[in-house]
Amino acid sequence: MKPIGIYTVMGILLLVAAALAAVGLACLATLTAPLHSPGYAAEFLCPPGSQLFSEWYRATFNEPGERTLSVTCVNFDGEPVPGNQRNERTLFKGVRLYFPVFFAPLLALGAIGLAGAAWLVNFLRSKA
Repeated sequence: MKPIGIYTVMGILLLVAAALAAVGLACLATLTAPLHSPGYAAEFLCPPGSQLFSEWYRATFNEPGERTLSVTCVNFDGEPVPGNQRNERTLFKGVRLYFPVFFAPLLALGAIGLAGAAWLVNFLRSKA
């Protein structure tokens, strides 16, 4: 049996490190989805024929400089409509919809970045 090479081990470790970083960032992106991509969130938060409207406003109970986020489903006339029931099924649908969208690019960028950093360290060590 041929032993595993150092470059194979480094590649596996880089991929694992990139995956761990990407999981955390993808979870954060999934939790904040209504802020940066309301179109995705509307698919599981709002009924068909409506869209998600989000805005920041200053309430009387806010501290100076603090704002509150309001997320509402509205029909195409701008009238508020009741959103879908939120339970474990809609939560799972949201995670299933969002997580791959954010995880795959973050994993690729992290792996490329870490591979580049490993190459740079290896290059600098060989010059020393």
